[in-house]
Amino acid sequence: MLSRKIANFFSALSDETRIKILAILFEKPLSVNEIKDRIEKITLPGISYQLKILQNMDIIRYKKIGRKKIFHLSDEHVTHILNDVIVHLSPEGPCDGQLNCSDKLNLQLVMK
Repeated sequence: MLSRKIANFFSALSDETRIKILAILFEKPLSVNEIKDRIEKITLPGISYQLKILQNMDIIRYKKIGRKKIFHLSDEHVTHILNDVIVHLSPEGPCDGQLNCSDKLNLQLVMK
């Protein structure tokens, strides 16, 4: 049922750490260790758990390079959703309150 999928999708976005991960991956694809280095006070297993939740909803994907998994946003829809939420919640968002804007996610707003 579509309503259940939508609810699960938003549930996956309902965690502050997962939002921070998405903001970090917006800048560039990274490995688990690189993501961990950019988020304070979380363990490697904690990051892996959060990544798995995002993967299960196809919000992020990974590409294997050797033995490393490099995570990235699954598609531009995720970027648009993050931008829309920031614009909706903050007049200082990446688009200065404008609804039609570029895909510039302000990482500093998300990481506060």
